[in-house]
Amino acid sequence: VVRDIFSNWLFFRKILKIIPKQSSMDKLIISASLTIRELGVIRLAKAGHSNKEIAQMLKIEETTVKCHRRNTMKKLGIKGKPAFVKFLHTTQLI
Repeated sequence: VVRDIFSNWLFFRKILKIIPKQSSMDKLIISASLTIRELGVIRLAKAGHSNKEIAQMLKIEETTVKCHRRNTMKKLGIKGKPAFVKFLHTTQLI
């Protein structure tokens, strides 16, 4: 019995070493749920660029930028522009 407990303890110790910290896990989960384009839009928005500037940088329409933002907000459960701005300022995901 002691041997089984010890071997289980070693196993869980190894697992804990490879599992990222909670904040890293959150980053991974959120990043995985967004498309590459949505992540790009968030990165640029976080850097302070307007929808128009983001559209020009990514060579897409401004309405497409708005669509990516809207989809991101929906996926992350963010309601309203003020909450999205707060998310951009508080997150270290991107």
